[in-house]
Amino acid sequence: MKKIHYFILISIFISLVVTQENEPPIQLISIPTAGTLAQGTWKLDLHLQKDGGVLSSLLIGMTPNFSIGLSYGVQKLIGNKEPLLNKTIPEVQIKYRVLEETILYPALVIGLNTQGMGGFSDSTYIFKDEIIDSTLVSRYDFKAHGFYAILSKNWNFLGNLGFHIGTSLNSWEGVDEERIPNILVGIDKDLNNSFTLLTDYNFATNDQNNPSFDLNDEWPGFLNTGLRWSISDNLKVELCINQIRRNQKFYEMNREFKILYKQYF
Repeated sequence: MKKIHYFILISIFISLVVTQENEPPIQLISIPTAGTLAQGTWKLDLHLQKDGGVLSSLLIGMTPNFSIGLSYGVQKLIGNKEPLLNKTIPEVQIKYRVLEETILYPALVIGLNTQGMGGFSDSTYIFKDEIIDSTLVSRYDFKAHGFYAILSKNWNFLGNLGFHIGTSLNSWEGVDEERIPNILVGIDKDLNNSFTLLTDYNFATNDQNNPSFDLNDEWPGFLNTGLRWSISDNLKVELCINQIRRNQKFYEMNREFKILYKQYF
């Protein structure tokens, strides 16, 4: 009887891990890559955030190199508190791949993403000379990338290995001193045909007044990681751990969940 149980468990495990080969991602945990959707493809992402927040994003592949999309967020949708809309109008995503990847050179994409993470507020606290000052600042908890440019290069190393680096500029969120270029880096690695490990780092050079920072934080940035499971060609799920800090315990980390669905017209 035990042998039968072992055989069933092994069969289930094999059925979970054997799927078709993954294609390079178009998005890591929090930063874009140089990947774009195929023409005639639409992609719906549901991002379950902390405090019952839900962020939905729809991206459409207009051409092999050009994608556009909209996103809309609601805070406290899950739970027993009154839901709050981030904004009354949706945010915008535009993505265009300027250069294709070759054996020697990376792909280059330019784009615009006005969607930040977390809640949106018209009034928040900022730090000036180690003094907390209340001022009217419109921003998300984690600012949108705004205009960005990303270089991506992929290698076949026991599955896909991708490296991504780029810069972004958000000129409408935060105070004037924060409206400077930012730096973004990330890596994705296929563990097998079903699971992909994702890690990215937002240097946050343009987000020194982020409400999650402490007064004594000096340029901490945002380190994010996650595991993406390709259940099928069209459906993926992802467990993310965001804003990882030094000496932070697991139960204190920001854990989020994503459902990624892709379909063709």
